[in-house]
Amino acid sequence: MTEVRPVGVLAAAWETLRPFWPLAALGVAAGGITGLATAAVLAFLHGELQDGGSLLRMALFVPALAVVSVAGEFIGGVANGRVGQHVVAALRRDLARRVAAAPLADIEAAEPHRLLSMLDVDVGVLSAFTINLSGMIVSLAVIAGCFGYLAWLSLPLFLVAALGALAGFRLQLAANRAGIEGFAAARAEQDELQYTYRAIIDGAKEIRIGRARRERTMARLEGAVERIRGRLSSTLQLYFGGQACNSTAFFATLGAVLGVGHWLSVDSAALAGFLLVLTYTKGPIDRLVGGVPLVADAMASLRRVAGLGGEIGPAPAVPGPVEGGLFAGNTVALAGATFAFPSVPNQPVPFVLGPIDLSIRRGETVFLVGRNGSGKTTLLKLLLGLYRPSAGELLCDGRPVGAASDADAYRQLFSVIFFDYFLFDDLIFAADGDAEAAAGALRRLEIADKVQLRDDRVIAGGLSTGQRKRLAFVQVLLDRRPFVLLDEWAADQDPAFREVFYRDLLPELKRNGKTLIVVSHDDRYFDVADRVVELEAGRIVADGAPDARTRPVRQRRGDGSGPRDTEAGGIRARPDAFI
Repeated sequence: MTEVRPVGVLAAAWETLRPFWPLAALGVAAGGITGLATAAVLAFLHGELQDGGSLLRMALFVPALAVVSVAGEFIGGVANGRVGQHVVAALRRDLARRVAAAPLADIEAAEPHRLLSMLDVDVGVLSAFTINLSGMIVSLAVIAGCFGYLAWLSLPLFLVAALGALAGFRLQLAANRAGIEGFAAARAEQDELQYTYRAIIDGAKEIRIGRARRERTMARLEGAVERIRGRLSSTLQLYFGGQACNSTAFFATLGAVLGVGHWLSVDSAALAGFLLVLTYTKGPIDRLVGGVPLVADAMASLRRVAGLGGEIGPAPAVPGPVEGGLFAGNTVALAGATFAFPSVPNQPVPFVLGPIDLSIRRGETVFLVGRNGSGKTTLLKLLLGLYRPSAGELLCDGRPVGAASDADAYRQLFSVIFFDYFLFDDLIFAADGDAEAAAGALRRLEIADKVQLRDDRVIAGGLSTGQRKRLAFVQVLLDRRPFVLLDEWAADQDPAFREVFYRDLLPELKRNGKTLIVVSHDDRYFDVADRVVELEAGRIVADGAPDARTRPVRQRRGDGSGPRDTEAGGIRARPDAFI
């Protein structure tokens, strides 16, 4: 697994915000102006009414300040909203790029449900925070403006009010510290919840068949839901308790101001104005304090997103196309290559593949065989450059495949269908005539009646597992890459089409110059291969021409070098219609 230092929360926030700082500064400034203008309206009206001011002056200045306040609120809201959505979009792109370009071993170690939780829940929390940010800035500015006016009215009374506000703030801060821990714990439980969501969707068949599995899965889901509810309830209780203490401190401050004002013989009108302005600040204070849970939740989410850097690292530069190609792909080889999985609890000795010495020449058909758990899939990932060898080298045309850009260029030589493949809902047409070629491939693969092509989009329903693999095979044909790797592709095919696959499709691909690497357990078809490589316990135990005893009774027509038509259980294969 890649060693990467995690990024701090503040550093991550600044790195994300830095490209948009001018707009962010505008939003903050506009929000501040709104708050100050609102406070100025209150201060101006109080002063004018106290001194018996001119109605004309009030008619001129109040609308002007109102326009400034409304304009600032609009500009600040739009600017902060745009910055927030830019930041959220940047986070989504950054996370997706990290996941798409990170070493496969890191992705597998990070666990899909945790990554989905970050991409969905954490980014959603940050988006909600950015939407509410403008209102919090305005509230903060109103509080600052009002307290500035209070200091101008009476410095002694302002000090009393400031001490009371500070006391309430400290009480709220104590609740916030505990609350942040509660939000972080609740966010951690979201991973378990995300896993159970995937289990009831991806495992829909299994939980309907197995009552014990269904009950256990639902118990895990209900447990996660209950733990999240409990943690958030306790956290919010702390927040609201802190808010109640803050309000108590506020009203105690009003009493203290009233008492000190009488003791200092402050003018009744001035004292009334002071108390009025101070009372007005409770609304902005409550709005600001009410946003604290959202800030804490956003901090917990940002901490998780930043922590992803310690698992899969920053988003790397996307390798671009290389003119002429870095590799011709005449040979691929592993030289003394090993790969050791990291140790996990209850498995003191992790699985180790290798050392492996294997060379495959262009145009060969190589079958990779072995028992389950022998290391076939790990070997494939090493051959593809998806895993970096713990020791030894991956070579192409005698050249080591090392840097990430080299590995990406190297992998473009391969078209692959893994055993646990993902079926995309579109096809990539890279050349003129690919749409017609795809339609022909669908007919050849006997699924044209179940699959519709609308431009490059695939519309398919009711496909069996084997038919879904045939649909994935269409893209392999369109890729026109020199190496084709198929991981137990035929395992889910019916016997008739399995015969077509081994006796017609693979030989035809070989005649078209493809290098074929096929993981197979079908020993009756081993004669199709030029070589059979057998693995056992992570080591190659046999590598050579297929044993003649594995040849099936049914002999091929002629020498097998030319195309033929095969009747197999009523399925007619037409090599001339194949890509």
